[in-house]
Amino acid sequence: MSLGLLTSLSSCNSRGEVVLELGPHRIHADVYNYWLSRNKDLVIRSYTDIVDTPEFWASALGRTAARRIEEQTRSHAENVLVGLYLFNYFGLRMTRSDFEPIDNFIDDQIMSHPFNGNRAELNRTLLDVYGINISRLRQIFVMEQQFAMVHEHLFSARGPYSVTHSDVEDFFNAHYTRFNFIYISSRYRVVLDEEGRPVTDRSGNVELETLTDDEIEERTALVEELVERLQAGEDFHELFATYSDSRFDTDNAHITRYGFYFCSEDVRALSGYFSSDMLAQLLAGSVGDVINYDSGDGFIINVLWELEERAYNIPANGPMFANINTWVRNYMMRDIFQRNTEDIVINEDFMSRVCAIFARRGLSF
Repeated sequence: MSLGLLTSLSSCNSRGEVVLELGPHRIHADVYNYWLSRNKDLVIRSYTDIVDTPEFWASALGRTAARRIEEQTRSHAENVLVGLYLFNYFGLRMTRSDFEPIDNFIDDQIMSHPFNGNRAELNRTLLDVYGINISRLRQIFVMEQQFAMVHEHLFSARGPYSVTHSDVEDFFNAHYTRFNFIYISSRYRVVLDEEGRPVTDRSGNVELETLTDDEIEERTALVEELVERLQAGEDFHELFATYSDSRFDTDNAHITRYGFYFCSEDVRALSGYFSSDMLAQLLAGSVGDVINYDSGDGFIINVLWELEERAYNIPANGPMFANINTWVRNYMMRDIFQRNTEDIVINEDFMSRVCAIFARRGLSF
């Protein structure tokens, strides 16, 4: 499918009003609403403290999450639109091998449960959930593939913007946060033997006992004391070894010693372990800050540390920096794309009506 054909197809009136426009390239309401729904579903599945209920969306965290979804959707839509423009500008072309993964994915969805080979049923579901059909879904995937091909063209080893060591270092210093924490449970305590070692059951799980009201009060007071002692500059590792309920977890001694790293561009990487609210507080903090977070089950007393020099090159840190080159390219690409977004014509009336809270969900693609 040529870009010209794609553009003409996406200009049909049945697609709804034009939301974004750059030269001959347009993003229509049906495509934009699909991306809004997809981003909402992705965020809900990625963060443990975000749920799709009226009560959540009415909360302060819910309103913040909704704004974030709306911001991500607009950014993605503008990037894809600029990608279509640059795809044409650089004279790029899609080959059969570029279309093949798209068509195979759609075929797989048709064959999967609950559609079981019934193309018409998938069409009906897409229309009900997203307001698009299979043909339109394919066009959206083609748009995104062309965006990805521009990315590859710009940042491949022979591309005009190949990533350098200096680019990685600058990005690391500007966008990574390092922290460690002491965890004090407010519900359970670890059962210890006479030698102070945790008692485990037959499955190897550490045994826990429910705290009494008096013990909870004692631990709450301890948390306040630990925050003050850390703020006064006492050694973190000594306090950790003495008090933290997580000190018995020896699966990753390196992280216990040197802390966690996460990227402001990829907060989801730690979302399975920490709440988005806590991570947002860490991002807003500064080196040396002590940030106490009440998780409901316990207190996470965070300390923000200085970055280690070129921590991304330390082998033991590997999993925390697995995507750093990708994020460097994305950041550089966003800078390049922003130079072109100034020429985008925006339907501000449509944007004023966009609301992630009411975006439909039901499929995960």
